[in-house]
Amino acid sequence: MLTGIGFTIFWTVSYYGLLTFIPSYLTGVLGLPNNVSLIAKIIAPLIILFFVPIFGYISDRVGRKPLLLTSSISLGILIYPLFQMIASGNSVLIVIAMIIYALLIAIYSGPGVATVVEIFPVKVRHSTLSFSYNVAVACFGGTAPFISTYLIQKTNMSIAPSFYIIFSAIITTIVLYNMKIDHSSKED
Repeated sequence: MLTGIGFTIFWTVSYYGLLTFIPSYLTGVLGLPNNVSLIAKIIAPLIILFFVPIFGYISDRVGRKPLLLTSSISLGILIYPLFQMIASGNSVLIVIAMIIYALLIAIYSGPGVATVVEIFPVKVRHSTLSFSYNVAVACFGGTAPFISTYLIQKTNMSIAPSFYIIFSAIITTIVLYNMKIDHSSKED
């Protein structure tokens, strides 16, 4: 169950950061007009919605682990500059950053859904998956907006929320490296 929690930490923190925190951040912290926040609320979910099935399909062909690691490592590295782009207040840079951020989440989410299920044995899959996933979401994802706001207040840095996402990416990347996953169906 700890593997399931560790697997989900990055996923939920980055997801809540993108879809829950950033729209409020744009208006509340950066003082941007509501239309910028609205664009962010529309673009990010559409990118995720469109690309998750594509990356799920790709993971069935090349394996799950390469995509999962690509996402966690890439977002762990890129989130700081992405937050700098967002914090710039420039609408074009914000949209570009949101697209990249959403795309990296989609890369994780595509294989993530199947992988999180495959972590657990069939006999106890329902209860262990439910417990692990919900603990991670409640403790790490659900608190992401609060922690992000707290980090901004304590550091006086508008890009401080990136530190929480970096932290979550490190934890999940370590978990991924230690997981034995590659349930690709390399059938023609």
